[in-house]
Amino acid sequence: MGLDEIIAARHSIREYQSKEVKHELLCEILDSAKQAPSSGNVQNWAFIVVTDKKKMSRLAKASLDQDWITTAPVLIIVCYSDKSIKTLFPKKYIEFSLQNTTIASVYIMLKAVSLGLGTCWIDIEKKEDVANCLKLPNHIIPSHLITIGYPKGPYKRTSRNEISIVTYFEEYGKRTKSFSPFPLDKTIRKIKKKITR
Repeated sequence: MGLDEIIAARHSIREYQSKEVKHELLCEILDSAKQAPSSGNVQNWAFIVVTDKKKMSRLAKASLDQDWITTAPVLIIVCYSDKSIKTLFPKKYIEFSLQNTTIASVYIMLKAVSLGLGTCWIDIEKKEDVANCLKLPNHIIPSHLITIGYPKGPYKRTSRNEISIVTYFEEYGKRTKSFSPFPLDKTIRKIKKKITR
């Protein structure tokens, strides 16, 4: 699978097979996260892998009571440490930490797709409940969780807005008539045809 195919194949999956996700695959997925960029290269993320159904149930309740979460064979709770980053960026450490965990999570989700797995990003509403459930020390803050597993049956693909609708040049609301790379997919197809000739 090429990168474009992986990106196109990533969708939020909320129904999973009961099939186990092998430990080796999880390690491969998590290893990809370390390649993510982070503020000041602080790499202040922490990942808690959960497969225990009782813990999953508690985590689902803390995440807007989404019981379907427990059907996933694996949860990855994405957290950040506020220790070193607090010293580096005392005013922006929370914002930067959320950015760091977000980028690492995208790496996790795309790697999972490349291995034939599905994922879904879930917000954590009750962070204190999650911290208690996972016995997190005070400096480790839960950000969100990711469900991982093999998708169950076909899933409905959601539509996406055309990139030209949300892209401007030099300032908001400004579009240029003299140069427009849209639609990009047609341009890419033309280039690929030329390359393969």
